[in-house]
Amino acid sequence: MSPTSLKTAFTVAVLWTLVASAGDQSAERAIHTVFAQYKDALLQGDGAKAAGVVSTRTIVFYDGIVTHALKTPRTELNELDFISKFMVLRIRHEFTKSELSEMTGRKLLERGVDRGWISKSSVANIDRLVNLEVDSSKASAAIPSAPGIAAFHFLKESGEWKLDLAASFALANAAMKQKIAKSGLTEEQFIIRALNLLSSTPVDDRIFAPQH
Repeated sequence: MSPTSLKTAFTVAVLWTLVASAGDQSAERAIHTVFAQYKDALLQGDGAKAAGVVSTRTIVFYDGIVTHALKTPRTELNELDFISKFMVLRIRHEFTKSELSEMTGRKLLERGVDRGWISKSSVANIDRLVNLEVDSSKASAAIPSAPGIAAFHFLKESGEWKLDLAASFALANAAMKQKIAKSGLTEEQFIIRALNLLSSTPVDDRIFAPQH
């Protein structure tokens, strides 16, 4: 290869590196912005705003929760992960069949945020994300107190970055599994006890049956 060709190849390589770097920085800024918007939505109790910054996959997940609440029998509930099962039982307790029949996943997420079901403390003390890793249309980030764990996930949809809450539930499920094991309760007992602490009305076994 001639000196001129080498110089050209080197220049092209440098330009591609700069373009990729600029793209990563742009993605990182967008992801930080999306997280800040989500945090602000939770702190304000603004469900519509929160729903506007989450991924389509997250909305579809909540759609599934509504469907399970209306149709899934007790035996099949046991096949769900803890977070899904807890959500299903909570909305069976909190909403009537008529209300659930008119509900969508997006509306459920909005109402959950409006009612404070997603704890503000889960984001209140997070001033920044760290160890942000971007891979094309996917990204993950940790929080300063646990820099080695990907606590939040993001997806790029139609050119915009969205918070993928559904991908973060695996971490929550693992944490809850440990808590249940330490409690000495069955999963169902644990859920009923938790719901009784969270609800102003008594919770009983009727929540394990689909809405009729």
